[in-house]
Amino acid sequence: LLRTRQTVANIPSMSICWRALNEIDAGICEGMTYESVKQTYPDIAAARKADKLRFRYPSGESYVDVIHRLEPVILEIERAKEPVLIVAHNAIIRAIYAFLSGLSQQECPNIDIPLHTVYKVTMRSYGCEIERTTLRVESEYNNKTPPS
Repeated sequence: LLRTRQTVANIPSMSICWRALNEIDAGICEGMTYESVKQTYPDIAAARKADKLRFRYPSGESYVDVIHRLEPVILEIERAKEPVLIVAHNAIIRAIYAFLSGLSQQECPNIDIPLHTVYKVTMRSYGCEIERTTLRVESEYNNKTPPS
């Protein structure tokens, strides 16, 4: 949540922090890289790779849990009369993007969501239009999810 708050700190707008937009809870793996999980908990890494959608981190969440948690947020987005800016971590953006794009839950965990990218979603009568803009940000941080 710290990085998302830092991201919006200089954006002049009303900001609301919804707990439903918190990143997926990685339970006992919280704060670990995918590589360190693979080395420390090879069984957890293998189970996640086998079924990323339904895999639930020990003492944490699965993508299915996140999708259910986001349902009220998605309803609010659909009802919004004014533009909505959502700043969130990748799993959250994947789930919202999948829903708005009409993708299946199964596709959700594997959607490539590049860092430093703004998605402009315009709701239409049937579906939505999505435009993508990549921001120029000097950063060596790479949060690319390893392939399933």
